[in-house]
Amino acid sequence: MATLYIRDVPKHLYEALKQLAEADRQSINSEALEIVEKGIQQRRIEQQRRQALAELDELQRRIGPTRGDSLELLREDRNR
Repeated sequence: MATLYIRDVPKHLYEALKQLAEADRQSINSEALEIVEKGIQQRRIEQQRRQALAELDELQRRIGPTRGDSLELLREDRNR
């Protein structure tokens, strides 16, 4: 397992981390790992979301302009 050292942690962040660790009854190291893991998971979700939106934009570009909103389409259908 790799070892990670973080230098120059601002005091307010260290104290907040320490309080969270104490509240969860775990070590500062365990708390920091949990926070890092959750942050990485969230970043991956955000990246996947951005990628999906980019793919949708590309699909919309290839399909071309739509015929209008659903209300307009319903009116057209009723008038047939």
